Amino acid sequence: MQIIRTLRILPALVVALVALFVVASGSAMASTNSGHHHGPVASAAHHKKKPKKKKAPKPQAPKGPFVARDAGATSIGTGPDDTVIETLSLPAGANYIVTAKAELGNNGSSENTVRCQLLQGFNPLDSSSEALTPQATFSRTITLNSAVSGGGSIKLACQADKGAQARNRVITAVVS
Repeated sequence: MQIIRTLRILPALVVALVALFVVASGSAMASTNSGHHHGPVASAAHHKKKPKKKKAPKPQAPKGPFVARDAGATSIGTGPDDTVIETLSLPAGANYIVTAKAELGNNGSSENTVRCQLLQGFNPLDSSSEALTPQATFSRTITLNSAVSGGGSIKLACQADKGAQARNRVITAVVS
């Protein structure tokens, strides 16, 4: 009876024994170092997460529409400077489509021409003129339109050959 056979070491047995040794020694090191917090796994587990910083809200574009309106009558001078008959302040940081409108009247006994400009600051955006017949009280309406970038002060300014008046003055701006 042959109880002891020849002992043959197979390659699979060697690989299995090495793997077993590595796993067993790694577990032993982790258990002995758990009180010291030196290992990367242990230190990461005990750090509190920092709260995430809230992002600053993005600047909101102005909503609009923006309107400046005055129904009362105002005199338009003869110059040399234009008479500002309506003003609208627009927030910076957006592009706008602007419309300005006013009813024009001539109380004089002779014809009168009124020239109006739509201005951003002192820069002309649009201009037009209206010929008013004698004694034509608010018989004509002038309308000016333009695109505006960046906001700022928008003005409707007019000048007449002879004294004139404007009423129902409106400047409207919408974000484009």
